[in-house]
Amino acid sequence: TLNGGTHLALAFLLEGGRTTIVESSTNLIDWIQWSTNLTTPFNSFRAFDFPIPTNDTPQFFRARVESD
Repeated sequence: TLNGGTHLALAFLLEGGRTTIVESSTNLIDWIQWSTNLTTPFNSFRAFDFPIPTNDTPQFFRARVESD
């Protein structure tokens, strides 16, 4: 966590030449996009800073690669 426990830092490995979408969910059914159309010419890490909810709601994260 960052900033005294108010943010969560996650890093994802992006596959070069592919589009990656980072999403979050509180129930593993409904997903909210945090970042879309991430592309890099080479494999590279990308860090994200997510705010931690003030209530006790669980938060899940995923990065998915768009199919060609």
